[in-house]
Amino acid sequence: MLCGEGPKTRSLVFRPVFKNFVPLCLKNMSFKKLGIIAGSGEYPRVVAARAKEEGFDVYCVALSNDFIDDLKEVSSEIVYLSPGELGKIKDFFIKHRLKRIALTGKIEKRIMYNTVPDTEALRLLNKISDHRDNSILQGICEYFLDYRIEVCDSTLFVKDLIIKEGLIAGRALDSTDWDEIAFGYRMAKGIAALDIGQTVVVKNRAVCASESIEGTDETIRRGARYGGCGVYIIKVSKPDQDMRFDLPVIGKTTISLAIENKASCIAIESLKSLFFQREDSIDLANKHKLSIIGLPYNWDYKWR
Repeated sequence: MLCGEGPKTRSLVFRPVFKNFVPLCLKNMSFKKLGIIAGSGEYPRVVAARAKEEGFDVYCVALSNDFIDDLKEVSSEIVYLSPGELGKIKDFFIKHRLKRIALTGKIEKRIMYNTVPDTEALRLLNKISDHRDNSILQGICEYFLDYRIEVCDSTLFVKDLIIKEGLIAGRALDSTDWDEIAFGYRMAKGIAALDIGQTVVVKNRAVCASESIEGTDETIRRGARYGGCGVYIIKVSKPDQDMRFDLPVIGKTTISLAIENKASCIAIESLKSLFFQREDSIDLANKHKLSIIGLPYNWDYKWR
């Protein structure tokens, strides 16, 4: 449940406008160092590569084998640790005198549930009120802050990948499409507010599947199994989305899965969501006539 694309279970070089621009919160970073906690997906690799391009020494804790070789190429040092080894993760960052870290990529909850927590992780889990994604991730941020390690906005090096409002790929939408999307948006915002999930699959203004612990990929498969051809996939951010973690993400895997399951459209909320492998994904969507639309942030939805 770090940020990224899935399976996603249950779920940020920087190309600045101004030459040699460095984000303000990173200007005073000791020796331009950045720590990365890397879950699965494309997200960690892109952040690490872009941070290195901007002159940062990258120290990476890999929680997944995804892109591990690519991460090695752009990291000054990389270690592979279990999500439950919170004490060792903290010690790694302290050893390298890191003051800023980024949480990137996804950690499947089935992995979390099958991980034996160390003393530090167990203390954190016992301290928080529940084990929803936001509760755990906010607890992790507070834990590191106790050691003067700040968890940064995870989009700092990928601002160009933030989804903007409007049609991104595929055919233009008609009124029927918008009715389906508006209904799905309301449903998705409902489960996101409860920190249950961020994705729903709808058809004929009925929910075919809503995301929970299984993640986006399995939600799409289940929704298509019940809804058949022409389902709508809607993905949203949480109310008051924390930009440090758990942002909605789509990429080529999501697009391919939607095409495989004969979906009609992917609608994803703008400004708080990321689109990886964008060019290849758009080409693929256009080829298969899959519409991708960026929805207005906090959309004032209406349907007939």
